[in-house]
Amino acid sequence: MAKARMQIALNSPADKVWALVGPFENLSQWHPMITKSELSKDGKVRTLTLPDGSTSQERLITHDDKAMQYRFTLEGASTMPVKNYQSAVTVMALGERTLFTWEADFDIPAGAPEAQVTGMIQRIYDAAAPGLKERFGG
Repeated sequence: MAKARMQIALNSPADKVWALVGPFENLSQWHPMITKSELSKDGKVRTLTLPDGSTSQERLITHDDKAMQYRFTLEGASTMPVKNYQSAVTVMALGERTLFTWEADFDIPAGAPEAQVTGMIQRIYDAAAPGLKERFGG
């Protein structure tokens, strides 16, 4: 199983960070590679639109405002060449600061170059860090 992980300390209280990143539909508000994020009527599936117009869907597995964490998986066809993708966004209070973590476990299909696929997902995760640091200080 392959992994990707982005973790940063932010100079803002956890509740302020969670107010932005916690709502499942808010990804387009804090990730520069997502131009639009729409939530299904049941609140469980978000459809993401990328700058090139392509879309992918993610299904919410768990969402816990008290623990400031949600977990999700890919739904249907995706632009990412992975299988069994499971991801989590977690916000943890560190006094007046916050530790933001976004991580995933996934399988790489046979024949796909593992380093290239893992690197692609890591770059997607890392792309969120500059905007979060700009907004919340880091």
